[in-house]
Amino acid sequence: MITELLNKGFGIPHTLTFITELDGMTYVYITNNSATAKISLYGAQVLSFRPRHQEDILWVSSKSLYKQNKAIRGGIPLCWPWFGAHPTDSTKQSHGFARLSEWSVLTTEAVDEETTRIILKLQSSDETMKMWPHKFITTLTVTISNKLTVELTTNNSGNEPFTITSALHSYFNISDISKVAIHGLENSTFLDSLTNKEQTENEPIKINQEVDRIYLDHTGNCEIKDTGLERTIQIDKQGSSSTVVWNPWIDKAKRMADFGDDEYQTMLCVETTNAHTDTIEITPDKDHTLTAVISLVEQKQRPKLDHTK
Repeated sequence: MITELLNKGFGIPHTLTFITELDGMTYVYITNNSATAKISLYGAQVLSFRPRHQEDILWVSSKSLYKQNKAIRGGIPLCWPWFGAHPTDSTKQSHGFARLSEWSVLTTEAVDEETTRIILKLQSSDETMKMWPHKFITTLTVTISNKLTVELTTNNSGNEPFTITSALHSYFNISDISKVAIHGLENSTFLDSLTNKEQTENEPIKINQEVDRIYLDHTGNCEIKDTGLERTIQIDKQGSSSTVVWNPWIDKAKRMADFGDDEYQTMLCVETTNAHTDTIEITPDKDHTLTAVISLVEQKQRPKLDHTK
């Protein structure tokens, strides 16, 4: 079995294990003295990051479809090599093909008792060339410690430059949308994707309706202050000059087959992106890394909440 080979070649006893579950997909489970985590090899998608004595920082929909050619709704999907709709061909898959591809394992490492790292790889093939005619090697480095560090690196292995947009489309687990505010985007200009108009953010963001915004020329960190869970999630980033905030609210949640009708209340996307005008040109033999570092700056030990009630 593939999991036997993976565990023999890359498993770390008592720390990192590969398991193929009933849905037929293979997952990486990581446990160290700092946190636990779950990563899908399909899409190279971090699905869970739980620091010790904390509820999960990431959110996954109970209605998510775990099927080939379908994106997993939650965790940190990779939008690559384009973010949103394809810029010239509306028939192509939204958000690119990285999140719908099987990634291979490059390396695993137990750095110490508190830190574990895995590197996954996706590279160009005859199949990807049909969707995007460029040669590339893309890696995702995930480091699990008291912080979650996710690094998406794109290398141009061809002879011509290419341009990408991308995102670490992070879904965060929150107590209740009415008890959350996003700090760090004040005084930033944003494109409202619902109206296609630009506005300026004047204060911390509180959400009480559908929100889909691209914050432009934003390189700083964000904080999600959650009074319900009495914690603050901090998102630091590098290689990004844009940030996306998204919540589908009531009507859109009901229209999505892979999203529970009421789940908009317990999730929030604050995405580390290269989006809209934040495009990245990569010349031959060069690379670009998009990095998100997710951590708790305030934390109290709390029991796991049951959002199904």
